[in-house]
Amino acid sequence: MEIAKELEDLLIPVSEEELAPLLRRLQEQLCVYYHSPISLLYIADAVSGEKFLYEAGAGLTSPPTPVSFSIGEGFLGQAAKERRYLCQAFPGHFLGDPILSALVEVEEITVVAIPLVYQDCVEGVWVLGTSRADITETLENDAWKEFLYKWAAYLQSIRSRRYIQALLEQSQVQNQELISREEELRQNLEELAVTQEEMRRTQQLMAERARWQDFVIDLFTLMASVSDHRFRSTARIFLAQLGQYVDALTTTALSPSEGGWKMLYSWKSRKANFELPTLWHLPDDLVTAFLESRTCTTRSGGELGLVEGPSYWVLVPYFTPQGVGGLLAIGHVEPLPLEAERARAYLHAAIAFFSTYERIQHTFSHEKELLTTIARLSRGKIETIPLPELEKDAPAWLHNLPMHSREAYLKSIQEALRQNLYVWQPPDDVAPQEICLFSNQQLIRLSWK
Repeated sequence: MEIAKELEDLLIPVSEEELAPLLRRLQEQLCVYYHSPISLLYIADAVSGEKFLYEAGAGLTSPPTPVSFSIGEGFLGQAAKERRYLCQAFPGHFLGDPILSALVEVEEITVVAIPLVYQDCVEGVWVLGTSRADITETLENDAWKEFLYKWAAYLQSIRSRRYIQALLEQSQVQNQELISREEELRQNLEELAVTQEEMRRTQQLMAERARWQDFVIDLFTLMASVSDHRFRSTARIFLAQLGQYVDALTTTALSPSEGGWKMLYSWKSRKANFELPTLWHLPDDLVTAFLESRTCTTRSGGELGLVEGPSYWVLVPYFTPQGVGGLLAIGHVEPLPLEAERARAYLHAAIAFFSTYERIQHTFSHEKELLTTIARLSRGKIETIPLPELEKDAPAWLHNLPMHSREAYLKSIQEALRQNLYVWQPPDDVAPQEICLFSNQQLIRLSWK
């Protein structure tokens, strides 16, 4: 069609200053062709693409209503959302005050919203006010379809150019702000240089103290609200944070037991390639030395009887009324000075860990006692299994379940363990009469036949 060809000739690259007259001329041509009183063009916002702004039009004495809209907002926004033509009858002054002429003196006009789509993106919405009933049939013509696609591509190039321009302007503003900040920083540094030397030593001491205080606060915060069933994972996080903060190869929590010191939890750096014993045989004089000094100490791996692992260990005691109730062992490649702030922070770290561990153990004893009482009163049965064994193997009572239920049972209980659940019941399709309670080290099973 000749008119479509004529309109395509208007889709030429022009500067931003020349764009408005060109698009206005295009709207006027469309009004003439369709004998339409009003033709408007909205273009997608250059940055977001979700909002459309009025760009050019013909047939109105002032900017239209609305001047802008978002996808899905109102009649025009719905057309952009659905990406198809929408037609609806409105009062004659719906879009604004038309230019007075015999052509627009109508009480009602049909508003057609036509989304301009390029590469599956709505680049603009063309709005046409007309009294013609066959408008959509005309738009379905192949020549018009091709024109609308080229028009959408033309709008996409305009939006891309504006997007680049917006980025450039934003970059210029940011560069200017950066220059201003650099100048302000330079002036501040010059002012600070005058008093820097006399303040340097004091600042170093204060910074070191604040660093260790923040470190201790973080560890106490981590352990403050931990519950029984989550203590195991939290303890490992605690030891990992401690080890990474002091640049250690490994950190270990030890508890006194018969025959030595039992390793409760441990953490190793990724570059560590050694295995630590689960039971440590520490020197007999170590506890006595702690009770006398009331502080940390550094020992070599040989002095501690360790064949593998770091060459030097910082041992941090946790004191109770009965003596030393626990140790934090921090392994390093070389000995580190135990200055006052570091030693004080280590002792507070031991308090944060082992006081929480004692609280968890006390809570667990009460819970186990309660379950034992319930089992006795309800003629139930209490069984326990260490969590590390449950992670590797099936529980001992699994063979008591029907063969077809075992796989679902095992999968469900191990999933509960991964999710750090506190209380677990079997799924309905397994349905043995039991309740399992996860503690920080054990699973307690209360079952009824």
